[in-house]
This record gives sequence, structure tokens and C-alpha cells, in this order.
Amino acid sequence: MWERSVNLGRRVLWLHTYGERFVDPSAGRPKGAPKLPLSERSRCVEEIPDTIDAMPEVLEYDEGTGSLVVGSGRISPVPREVRDYAVSGMNVIDKWFGYRKKDPAGKRRLVLDFEVSTS
Repeated sequence: MWERSVNLGRRVLWLHTYGERFVDPSAGRPKGAPKLPLSERSRCVEEIPDTIDAMPEVLEYDEGTGSLVVGSGRISPVPREVRDYAVSGMNVIDKWFGYRKKDPAGKRRLVLDFEVSTS
């Protein structure tokens, strides 16, 4: 159990230092920033609109394709575990999207809070 905990700690430190500390290729911790294989990396496969009229209002998960559907856009592949990831009961992706959707969450008090970037 102790050895397992130590190895987990090494992996966490390796991840959090972008592969600069606790480098050990034989343990699957090569030097350099950790990256998923290209086939497993999430990417935008359908453009997420950024115009005022077409900005996304909803975020959905397509179980069949393992895609995150952002309005008419799509990010894939997104494993179910990533979609469901939460910290202290708060879903991280939902929180992220809440501040980026057409009608964003949060307090808006200043005129600039209502501005939408068109670039």
C-alpha cells in the first residue's frame, strides 16, 4: 500500500510539473509535457459558432459518439469520465460553459459585462 501511494505521488508530481520532475520512462513518465495519443485527443470536429446570433445556449453529451455538443458545434472524442468530472460536487465542464454561453452565468454589473466579442 505504501509503495502504491508513493508511486501515485510521483505520478501526480510528474503531471503537475509537466513532465519535468520524477521523470522515469520505465514507469510511463517520460520527460516533457504529458500528452494523450493523437487518436485520443479531443478536438473540435464541428466549429462552435461565435457570432452573437449563433452562440451556443446549450451543452449536451452525445453518448453514441462520445462527443460534447456545444450549440451546433462538436468536440470529440470526450470520454464520459471527462464529461462527468466534478470537483466538490461541481461539474467542471458545466461551470466552464456557464460563463461562455450566449446568456452567461454570473453577476453582470458593468456595461462591459454585456459585451460579446465579435472577433
